[in-house]
Amino acid sequence: MNIEQSHVTKIRLTELERLDPITVYLEDFEHGKGKITVECYGKSWSAYWGAMGDTIAGFFAKAPKEYIAGNFGVHVSTRPDFDALEVIMKKRAVELRREGYISKRSARGIYETSVDGWEQHAPEFTYAPWTNPDTLEIDDDDYELATDGIDVPEMECHKYAYVCRIIRAVQEALEEINSTNSGKVSNE
Repeated sequence: MNIEQSHVTKIRLTELERLDPITVYLEDFEHGKGKITVECYGKSWSAYWGAMGDTIAGFFAKAPKEYIAGNFGVHVSTRPDFDALEVIMKKRAVELRREGYISKRSARGIYETSVDGWEQHAPEFTYAPWTNPDTLEIDDDDYELATDGIDVPEMECHKYAYVCRIIRAVQEALEEINSTNSGKVSNE
């Protein structure tokens, strides 16, 4: 049995805006090789880098948060934003009606369509067609004109945004620690 003992630095961040306390474990195995574990509210993320050219703290503080999130296994993901689509479609209905391109009945049908309605009838992919349900009471030609060129807006998933906020908080803390330590070294 081979037993190894190493030095681990633990940092705890508290009083963070919109975040629970964060605990960070930093371990440098040798220069350029290290591991970090970040824990917040019972969830943890960990990554190892074997060719950093810096300490784990220095590397993590400077690396793009998107890169780190990917190494934590949390990748950018989006989902359709039907609330934003409803706003876009209401504005489009008013514009097309004012310009006389669609009937009053169709404009009213488009304007009164709820988020649930758009979610059911919007295309799943950008290149897929919109479907005009009979329940909306919108003329086919008017519906086609109203939806022409409209893509369903997307929004970032909350999990990814949450992890990026945590990463940014850790980066700010490490930058502050690094600048404080750099200042102490130069003053000695």
